[in-house]
Amino acid sequence: MLITKQDFQLLEEVLFAIEESSGISRKFFIKKRTKTALAILLRQIAIYMLRNQGGFGVAEIGHLVGGYHHSTIIHNIKKMEQMIQFPNMYKKEMAMYNEVMKEYNGQQDQEVI
Repeated sequence: MLITKQDFQLLEEVLFAIEESSGISRKFFIKKRTKTALAILLRQIAIYMLRNQGGFGVAEIGHLVGGYHHSTIIHNIKKMEQMIQFPNMYKKEMAMYNEVMKEYNGQQDQEVI
């Protein structure tokens, strides 16, 4: 699988936004397959953002976030969609997601072309 410079840049922007908003290194939630609730949530946010901001396919996302099977990626996307659809049931998770999106959107505003 060949990753373009633009794809790599988007991946870096997403991971940077998550690191900045959470204060947690990507090694914790991407590289190490950590199974704590926080690591899983941050990984789900990364997966969801790569799918919706970058339009990556599920197999590509699986490869980019640590070699996960495409069915795992689909499950994570559906879980994030559920959280977004019912934010009152997932207040803590949605607060983290909103912080990440704020950081990510701030990066987009600062881009110089």
